[in-house]
Order: sequence, then structure tokens, then C-alpha cells
Amino acid sequence: MLKFHMFLILLILIMLIQAGCGYHFGSVPYDKIYTDIKLEMFENFTNPYQPGLENRLNQAITEELMTSAYSIVSNSIIPDVSISGRIIDHSQNVLSTSPDQVPTEISLSITIHARFKYKSGRGVEHVIKSDPEPYAVVLGEKREDAEKRALSETARKILLLLSGIE
Repeated sequence: MLKFHMFLILLILIMLIQAGCGYHFGSVPYDKIYTDIKLEMFENFTNPYQPGLENRLNQAITEELMTSAYSIVSNSIIPDVSISGRIIDHSQNVLSTSPDQVPTEISLSITIHARFKYKSGRGVEHVIKSDPEPYAVVLGEKREDAEKRALSETARKILLLLSGIE
């Protein structure tokens, strides 16, 4: 009987230690149980500068959040998590050229440095890069369409990080 009580006390002690240090069971840590999100404007540090890219990124993130279980909150409500960051790269690479060296297919990618600040005070930072989004100039595809796809993919990656799927 004494062994059972010692075992029970040891088990409870282990559970208390794990709960107090942020350890979690399963794939969702304790402070990832939230719904209220505050989205702050991302800063645009692209070089060369891409005007309005921060607005288009925030719009893509807002659209993704609106189709999810998260709620976007205003400044008057304390959010479960605040999302902010910087756009650090907007790059285009020539994939193919015509015989006279005119680009015929180009890929575009976007890299951001995202910050997640939780209500608990804990902060997490991630560098997120979209996969290269190709567009064929010769077929009349537009850079703006490739950029929109890259921004949407970046927004989806942010939501995956919010849900604990990294």
C-alpha cells in the first residue's frame, strides 16, 4: 500500500513539474489554445522597395484568418496572440529567356520575418519564405498574379504556425 501511495505522489509530482515548465502532451502547447488574433501592419524592408506590399500581405493574412476559426480583434481587446513582422525580401529570378535574352519565365518569392506575441508574454519569431511562384511573360501572365499567390501561400504558412503545424 505504501508503494502505491509513493507511486501516486511521484506521478503527481512529475505532472506538476511538466505543467509548470511549459511541457505539453500532444502537438498543441498550452498557450496555443486561443482564438483572438491581433494583426499588426507588417513593415516593408524590401530592397528595391516594393510600394504597398505590406498592405497586400496584411490583406492576404486577413483573408486567411477570416476563413479560419480565428477572430481578428481590435486594439481595445487584449488578444490571445499578436502577429507582426517585416517583409525582408521580394525577389524575382529569371527561369528562362528567349534566344535574344529577353526573360520569358520568371519566378517570384517573398520572405518575411514574423513575430508572434502571446498573451502569456512569450514571443516566438519565424522566418517564412514562399515557394517560388513562376509566371510566363510570353503567355501574358502578370507579376501581380504570381505575387498574390506568393502572399497567399505566406499567409497560409502563418496560419499553420498558429495552429501548431510547423
